[in-house]
Amino acid sequence: MIQSSTFNGATREFVLKTLTYRNGIFAACAATVTPCSNRTLILSEEQADASLGHLERLPTELLQLVIGVATLQSTLALRMVNKRARIFVNSSIPFKYVRLHAMPAVGVLVLTGMASHFTVQELFEALCSPACSACGQLGEFLWMLECKRCCYNCLRTLREFMPVHVNKITRAYYGVPQEFFDSLPVLATLRGTYGRNLTRMKPKSRFLSPSVIRKAAVQVHGGADALETHIQTRVSSKVRAVLECELSEAARFMASVRLPVYDPVAQVRYYGLSCKGCQHAARGAENALAQQQALTPEQELHLLERDRTYTEEGYLEHYERCFASQTLWRESCSNNLRNG
Repeated sequence: MIQSSTFNGATREFVLKTLTYRNGIFAACAATVTPCSNRTLILSEEQADASLGHLERLPTELLQLVIGVATLQSTLALRMVNKRARIFVNSSIPFKYVRLHAMPAVGVLVLTGMASHFTVQELFEALCSPACSACGQLGEFLWMLECKRCCYNCLRTLREFMPVHVNKITRAYYGVPQEFFDSLPVLATLRGTYGRNLTRMKPKSRFLSPSVIRKAAVQVHGGADALETHIQTRVSSKVRAVLECELSEAARFMASVRLPVYDPVAQVRYYGLSCKGCQHAARGAENALAQQQALTPEQELHLLERDRTYTEEGYLEHYERCFASQTLWRESCSNNLRNG
């Protein structure tokens, strides 16, 4: 076996080009907006000639602090007030890099209503944090309901990334009034295609994070035990069954948006690399699923590995233990020798 540590600069680049790829499904399976809509909503250079009011009296340093704690929606609105406000907002370090590297995500946050619940600083921190908040692997997505990064596999499978509908059943389950939801980050879904199967969905749902609504309901009831007593004694089994069953996979992706990683030290933006070896190894599992056959543990692992992403260094570490990648590399080297 060729050790990845033995690859020199030129060979390393060839290895990455030969054995990795950008998984196109990641760009299509979550919430998106068109570039035209994004320019109209966010990047318009039109501005009013209004006064900043009391903010005019603040020194530059304090105004930057205000921008740092304001919501993303408020910051975008402030930017449109006048030329001075635009200069201040654009010079804010978090906004500067969010504007350069995450404007598609900003557009989605605005259209879904989530821009009113999180600050530019929070989005900037998610942009610069490569690890999935659940498993620590490289994450390709932003879970908009809590403004935290997640990977494709965790987004598809973990209960914490299954959104909750805002409706009468949810209110009955948690025993809270309608006005209870007014202060919580409620997401309005967008029309589009979602999930691995690119299921077409209409913009008709309003979602909450399960952990956010549960935490708030605990406060309303005066404790976790009181909430659990309410659920067990005052909620019908039918309502419990509805709330505790999972929504479709598409619902998970309706509450997420793809987010690149920005490395402030290297000053580069990147998306993760997928492994061609794992992609090839997963074909047997895909065929079994197509024939409605049960998957073996090995086949399930192949599917999980196929959908993981890596930094360049992370992939080279993965190569050391990926038999399929090593096989592809040997075949590639043999083909190059035969072709002279």
